[in-house]
Amino acid sequence: MKRRHYLNTLLALVISALLGCTQPVRLTEADQATLRRALDDEMQAANAGNAAAWASLYAPDAIVLRPHATAVEGRESIQRWLATLPRISNAKGEVQELDGDGDLAYSRGNYRMSFTIPGVPMPIEERGKFVQIFRRQNDGSWRMTREIYNSDLPLPTPQ
Repeated sequence: MKRRHYLNTLLALVISALLGCTQPVRLTEADQATLRRALDDEMQAANAGNAAAWASLYAPDAIVLRPHATAVEGRESIQRWLATLPRISNAKGEVQELDGDGDLAYSRGNYRMSFTIPGVPMPIEERGKFVQIFRRQNDGSWRMTREIYNSDLPLPTPQ
């Protein structure tokens, strides 16, 4: 009985030591390049007015947390919402921070773009910041699962 207890204790110590030695799986350079390219792809789709290409960057269960509006849940709903946006041009983004472990990663950065609204004589210039959370999918691709963004510009004041 003592010998069995001793072996169980030894086995538990070995397993604990092995589990304690595992290091988190950091993002590879290829993962980082893919995640940075996702922002470029997003800005390109925005400039092209291509809601389908833009929405394809999101996971099927993604959620976008918009400023001054309710969250949009699910890739199909996100695509329908993106198709309603005014014409976007000059969209550019910059990743300022990118990190992750294993199958989860996040990106933080800033963006700028112009909106052309029918009846408004000049484009509206917009700039702000974002956080995007990505999850590696079963096929190995990275898709956005959560995105939040907001403007750096103050709300307009009543005239």
